[in-house]
Amino acid sequence: MTASNAKRTIRRLIKGFKKHGLKEGDCVCIVSLNTVSLPPTGHELVERATKSPFVPICWNTLDGQGDEEKKLTIEYQIWYPLLYLGAIGAGACVTGCNPGYTPTELLHHFLSTRPSLLVVQSESLSAVKEAASKCNIAQARIFELKSAAGYEHSDACATHPHQCVSCLLKHGELDWETGSTKHQDASNKVACLNATSGTTGLPKAAVTTHCYVVAQALMLEEQFKDRPYQVMSLLPTHLSKC
Repeated sequence: MTASNAKRTIRRLIKGFKKHGLKEGDCVCIVSLNTVSLPPTGHELVERATKSPFVPICWNTLDGQGDEEKKLTIEYQIWYPLLYLGAIGAGACVTGCNPGYTPTELLHHFLSTRPSLLVVQSESLSAVKEAASKCNIAQARIFELKSAAGYEHSDACATHPHQCVSCLLKHGELDWETGSTKHQDASNKVACLNATSGTTGLPKAAVTTHCYVVAQALMLEEQFKDRPYQVMSLLPTHLSKC
């Protein structure tokens, strides 16, 4: 995935979040790990290449006839970084949940962070709906994160009360909302609400500011710049706090 394609997808998410009523200071909860779809093959790969936010992964294979080394490129869809930056770019803050949470654990997190919009991987949809119903989050505010096969928007989204992430991508593009450029604003503005581990009690929402996120990104860039490999994506922030 090129940087320009990633930026375009983030701009589409920003526009979609705002189109669906996300406001400055609202919270988006991502109930997912680094969701990675199964790779398409053959003509499917070519057909989807311009439709989905894929990240190319390369590895070496042997052809079995002289053991000639070949490069094989399979495109995987990695969603978390795009959703994370799209929500922050729309002026919101981000929180996250382990998709293995029970409805009770999800309910506690929702009551602590008060999200106005949920992005949920398919496997967690049932538990999330149960928890959301107990804290008055409408199902229309739940967006299912499907695999690449279900990426394209279709009329199937109209057959259930929740929506899918592809619904966020059909409204055009909008540039990142920078707001004030003053350093003191970035120092105080909330970017993430990360759940603590809950070792000595129920997990709590720890505030992470924009300045902290930028400083961490710069530190990681410095740490990995001389490595013989490229880091495609890091763990979601709600896992790094565990």
